[in-house]
Amino acid sequence: MSPDHQGGLLLIPDISGFTQFVSEVEISHSEHVIAELLELLINGNRLGLELCEIEGDALFFYKQGALPDFEAMLEQVNHWTRSFHGHLKLLERDNYCQCGACQNIGNLGLKVVGHIGEFSIYAVKKKIKIIGKDVILVHRLLKNHVEGQNYVLYSRALSERLGSGRVRAAGFQERQENYETFGDVPVDVLDLTQLVAEVPAPPPREIEQLPRKFSMEIEIDGTLEDAAKLILNHAGWPGWVAGLEQMVVDQSAPIRVGHHHVCVFPGNPLSITLEHLIRDKDEFTFVNNIVPPPLLHELKSIFEVRTVGSGITVKYGYAYAPKFLGRRKFEKDIVPMLTEQGQATLQNLKAKIEGTAAAAG
Repeated sequence: MSPDHQGGLLLIPDISGFTQFVSEVEISHSEHVIAELLELLINGNRLGLELCEIEGDALFFYKQGALPDFEAMLEQVNHWTRSFHGHLKLLERDNYCQCGACQNIGNLGLKVVGHIGEFSIYAVKKKIKIIGKDVILVHRLLKNHVEGQNYVLYSRALSERLGSGRVRAAGFQERQENYETFGDVPVDVLDLTQLVAEVPAPPPREIEQLPRKFSMEIEIDGTLEDAAKLILNHAGWPGWVAGLEQMVVDQSAPIRVGHHHVCVFPGNPLSITLEHLIRDKDEFTFVNNIVPPPLLHELKSIFEVRTVGSGITVKYGYAYAPKFLGRRKFEKDIVPMLTEQGQATLQNLKAKIEGTAAAAG
């Protein structure tokens, strides 16, 4: 199909720190996080931009016709930045995976590069492609010498169309980049570090208190980290959770609040969702929400691990909200069974941790 020659705005939000974030070992978790962030940016499009391409860690938008005014352009960038870093803070709060990618979520940043110029639009099998010298230039502008990971960069051509006086008044700094073929390219850059610093942290999660609870406890010659590695590794639960035959779990997804898995006991698959984890230097509490049996309104399993002297204590139990006619039957028939299973699970966990510690020693 012959091209449609047009002109307009070219805008690329690009996730910075991506190269360091992705590793071959943890690529699946990296992909999950990047996909969430890109979707957030797409949904945050307030200018009626057309998405031309998803380019790995960046989105290539364009807009034909009238250019948005300077204030609308800046508010778009600010909205993307606030949403992006607000989501990173949520992930940091709710993400309990210990892999390198998940532990470095907070090192990601967002830069936005804008230019205005001419381009040609092709439709190839219903997919839009745009080409032209200015399309090449806006991509070259992503590779610049600006320090930091959070900023907006406009070509001088775009700044002049938006109003150089407004651009200067907003704090944009004049710079010049140099590229093969294009030579010296004047640009204007606004550092967004202060805006990022002002993004509020989400409030801490609170554990919902259910009316009834029972638990068992054991002392283990090990460390908090020994217990955390086993308890947070859902795929390894059949190796020590008493009676558990199989775990159906998406290992490609990071471990975070909302992570779903299925515990398969003989004739009784349980649907479980990670609801909460509080962790600090000397203790952590791990809560799973279980799809309850007909006798209950709610059911949660809870691990509580604390450092005591040179070892740890692990408490394992359940919190539940019974239905009016189901409480006595649940407490008479189910609680003793879960208590026996829980005691065996703690013994297995103790053997696993102390056996591993002995082998390592």
